[in-house]
This record gives sequence, C-alpha cells and structure tokens, in this order.
Amino acid sequence: MQALGQLKSRWGARYPKAVEITEANLEHSLAFMSQPEALWKVLRTSNPVERFIRELRRRLRPAGAMMNEGEVWKLVWAVASEQERRWAGRRATGYAAILKEEKIAA
Repeated sequence: MQALGQLKSRWGARYPKAVEITEANLEHSLAFMSQPEALWKVLRTSNPVERFIRELRRRLRPAGAMMNEGEVWKLVWAVASEQERRWAGRRATGYAAILKEEKIAA
C-alpha cells in the first residue's frame, strides 16, 4: 500500500484518471500474490498479451480498413484461436521446476 501512496503522490495530479483506475483495480492486479512466491514471475508476465497484440497488428496492416465491427471481431477470434493452438500444452521456462519445488499439482 505504500507503493500505491507513492504512485498517487507522484502521478495523481498529472494522470488522475490512470491513478483512479489503478486504485480501483488494485485487488485484481495483485491477485497473483495469493499464489506461492515462486510462481509470481510466471503469473505476472505480460509476454503472451504483448505477443497477441503484435500478431493482431501484423494481420491488420495488410487488411487496411475494416468494413464493420464484425470483421474486426472475426480477425480477433482468428488470431486468438491460432495463439491458443500454438500455446496449448506449453509451459513457461522453469515452470515444471517451480511446480516440483512448491509441490503443486500441474
């Protein structure tokens, strides 16, 4: 909570809406902390999200303008389905060792 106070004092005047959103969603943002500490790095990484966004941008570039919202959702679904297929069964680096160390069932 000390860090939240520092965030508010440093950025609150300049970015009040961002600080308000951060404060309102703090519980969700810190949900990973309810898991064993060894898993925190794996759980809080945003690499899969960043990869998904990069892939969407790559696909949108040649498509140009979308005709309607339905086309956008179709593209998002297609990229999400492909990413799901690619990531199925994958584990983060070191994940198996963490599970074994923490005696967590996979």
